[in-house]
Amino acid sequence: RKAEASAIAAKLSSTQTAVGYHADLRLASLAMDKGDWNAASAHLGKAEASAGQDPAVLAARAGWYEAQGQWSGAQAVYEKLLRAEARSGLAANGLAWSLAMQGRFADAKRYAAMAVQESPKNLNYQDTAAWIELKAGGKVAALNVFRQLIDQERGNAAFHYHYVEALLANQSAEAAREFAKAKAKGPAPAECRDLETRLSAQSR
Repeated sequence: RKAEASAIAAKLSSTQTAVGYHADLRLASLAMDKGDWNAASAHLGKAEASAGQDPAVLAARAGWYEAQGQWSGAQAVYEKLLRAEARSGLAANGLAWSLAMQGRFADAKRYAAMAVQESPKNLNYQDTAAWIELKAGGKVAALNVFRQLIDQERGNAAFHYHYVEALLANQSAEAAREFAKAKAKGPAPAECRDLETRLSAQSR
């Protein structure tokens, strides 16, 4: 799953008028797209030296951590961003996902709900909240949300893989068929890469 924070930071930096760090953010985004984490970090370091508290800079650093699966690092940056912008849906959603990736689902649910409350029409935030709900044991509630999400955004592969995961958790016979549909939309996000193995195990 492409780090939303880095994508938004790149968009913000393209409209940034302050001299100095907007170019570093763009260069960091390009380096991350190439998987050159050291170069990306160097560019981010320059941006942080100029404007370390800027939301776009913080979001970019969080995206850097996320893209490498360094969830405790991402968590720390999102907490800092949320302190700076208490009603940031981006920060709350990112913090929720970072906590969930560390197995802290009770804490993650609180921030996921905050993100949805701040941006109720954001489908990505709804997806995050439903995935965390699923992992926390709310299998039926999560399944209902994912079913709505794939109806609203039919081409979104991540939503469909999460739907399959919910079907599997609910022991639905539809899981294998829906997995084939998800594969046709695109590759599985990192959190679902073992889904095919789990489907095979269930069918035995």
